Order: sequence, then structure tokens, then C-alpha cells
Amino acid sequence: METWLASAAIVVIAVVIGIAGANAFVHMRWRHQRLAADIERYTALAATISRRDEAAHRRFSQRGSWSGFRKFRVTRKESEADNIASFYLRPHDGRPVAPFLPGQFLTFRFHDEEDREPTIRCYSLSHAHAEGEDYRVTIKHLRPPPEAPPETPWGKASSYFHNRVETDSVLEVAPPSGQFTLELAAGRPVVFIAGGIGITPFLAMLEQLAEQEPDREAWLFYGVRTRDERVMTAQLSQWAKRPNVHVVTCYSHLSESGEPLEEFEEEGFITTELLGRWLPSSNYEFYVCGPPPMMTMVIDGLLDWEVPRGSIHTEAFTPETVREIAATASTGQAASPREVSFRSTGKKLQWTGDVGTILELAEQNGLFLPSGCRAGNCGTCATPVLAGSFIYLSKPEAPVEEGSCLVCVSVPTEDIEFA
Repeated sequence: METWLASAAIVVIAVVIGIAGANAFVHMRWRHQRLAADIERYTALAATISRRDEAAHRRFSQRGSWSGFRKFRVTRKESEADNIASFYLRPHDGRPVAPFLPGQFLTFRFHDEEDREPTIRCYSLSHAHAEGEDYRVTIKHLRPPPEAPPETPWGKASSYFHNRVETDSVLEVAPPSGQFTLELAAGRPVVFIAGGIGITPFLAMLEQLAEQEPDREAWLFYGVRTRDERVMTAQLSQWAKRPNVHVVTCYSHLSESGEPLEEFEEEGFITTELLGRWLPSSNYEFYVCGPPPMMTMVIDGLLDWEVPRGSIHTEAFTPETVREIAATASTGQAASPREVSFRSTGKKLQWTGDVGTILELAEQNGLFLPSGCRAGNCGTCATPVLAGSFIYLSKPEAPVEEGSCLVCVSVPTEDIEFA
């Protein structure tokens, strides 16, 4: 009897356990199904929010914008340092300025009586967008390079601004543009590396961080010759008071004056060895803007420091930067000439790696194509491609229609024909 009861108890227990196990299995399967449904629902919701954010961003970027060139009045001209001035701009028609992203630039067009074509140049906006405020660009009057002959003139566009543009002058300005911008949503710590007037886009980025991401870690390494060349020192000092913002100024010629270094100052050029003394690691997003030799040295150093290329962001406004990239990119290509032809003129030219860009090839052979910034920023030199292929030496900032090429920053990869 006891054996029978024990056996029955065992059977009952097994049934209970089986039922409990089955219920647990059903419950687990239900939880998995519910989780899958939740994931699908939230994925769809995230996609919807993303589309709405993109649409809002498009509306924001287009609000108050315009096409082509628009007239702006200079409301103020302020000296910032030796041969450096800021120009404040307001739409001549009284309408509000268009929003922009810190790091973007304005494209200017002006006419010189001596030239057949207008001159076009791009300058970074040196503060973040705020409703009701004027645009501001900060421009350095560029001296001739040290090795240039004594009679070499100063920079054409910078001379125009410094010598001829005053308060109430009217300028032709294209809408804000450019992809050298800060990703606010990323949240990753950033390092800004500025050479001279290359600090201008970082002024806008630091202002934006102070207003929208005050807890995000940011470093600015600011390279100048002497203390007299610094700009916006009061504003930089104010930002540097935040515990997560660090401003390190590097002087290449401070020893000539005999001035001692202060806290957060270094003597010499910005190198990865210098960066390594201040940064705990290389795990940052790096933004670099400055003269071509400085940018080349810094970028090479960051790559040697095993910083991923995707974490190095650069701004190149000058043709000199493009030429240096072209010299590097065309190594080994000089023995592979390409035919570059222009159907409208019937000209057929031979390109080799030592010639430079397609635009330079055309100009060396008496063919003058429309051009402006000569660094892929303004889009003036966009030329339709009828056959063949090309590569860009640097990422164009200007939008390019499919089937066209910005000849100022490109070289052919095979025989190519333009309209």
C-alpha cells in the first residue's frame, strides 16, 4: 500500500512538474513573442522619429535660406588682432539670416575692375547661429609667403576685405554651406586643432557646445606665432573656465620675444607628441583646420598615432591644400597620361600626375573655366562629364549634380571628355 501511494505521489509530482514546465515554456515563448513585437514597434517608432528629425532639420536649414547670391550690408567691422578683422553681416532687404550649423562657411563674390571674371572666396562663420543676430566672419589679411619676391602682393580676397570693405559696404553672399560640422548627437569627446585663422570654425563649435552640450569634453589646441596673433582671447578664456573644456595655446615663435610660458601654453608646433602630453589617449574625434603644411603634418601624425581616418575631420579652403593632396595622390601616376578633352572648344589635353588638377591643366593650356574658391567649396567650376571617370582629391563641400565634376579638386582616372 505504501509503495502504491509513493508511486502515485511520484506520478502526481511529475504531472505537476510537467504542467509547470509547460506553463513556463508557454510563458517564456509568450515573453519572447512580446519582446519581438516590442522591438518591432520601437524600431518603427525610432524610424518615424528619425524621419521627422530629418524633415525638421531640412526645414530648419532651409528656413530663411536663398539660392544664388544675396546682398548683405556690413553692420560692423572690428579689429581682432594684427591683420585680423571680423565683419558682421545683415541682409540688405531686412529679412532674418538663415540658420546654419557651426563649422559652415559663407561664399562671397566680388568684382575687380582688372579681372574679366568675379572673384569668389569662402570664409567660415565664426560664431554659432542665434535668432536675430548678424552673420560674422573673421578674416586674416594674408601676407605673401616668406620666399616670395618683395613685390608680391598680399592675398587678393583678404586685401579686398581689409582695404575696401567698411561699415555699410554691400557684399554678395551665397547661403551657408559646408560639411565640416560638429555632430552633437554623437556625444564623443572632441579635439579641435587650429592653426592661425583656422580657429574660426572652432569658435562657432565651442559656442554651440557651451549652449547645447555643456558636459561634453572638448580640447582646443590653438597654434599661432606669437600672443599678438591670438583672436577672441576673452571668449576662449571664458569657455576654458568650464571643467570639461581645455584650451592649450602653442606658440611657434614665442622665444624670440623672451616671454615666459603661462599655464596651458606650449612652445613649438602642434604635434602628436605634444598632444600626447595633454590627452589621456587618442580616443577622440579630431577636427583640423589651418595652413596646408600644418594640416599635412598633423594628419600624418594622427594616422601614425593610430587614430582611425573616420575620426579625423578636416577643412581645406585653400588651393594650396589641394595641391599638396594632389602631389601625394598622384605619386606613381605621372607615367600614366590621360586625355582630357573639352567638346565645346575641341581641345584635347594630356594630363599627367605632375600637372595638378583638371582645372590647372586647362588653365596651363589657355582654357579658362569658371572657378571660384579652387578648393571644392563654392561649386562654381562644376562641369558636365560626357565620358570617362575621375576622382576627387578632397571631399567637395559644394553639392555636385550627378554627371558633373568639380574640376578644381579632381584628376582623371581614365580618358575623360567634358561638355
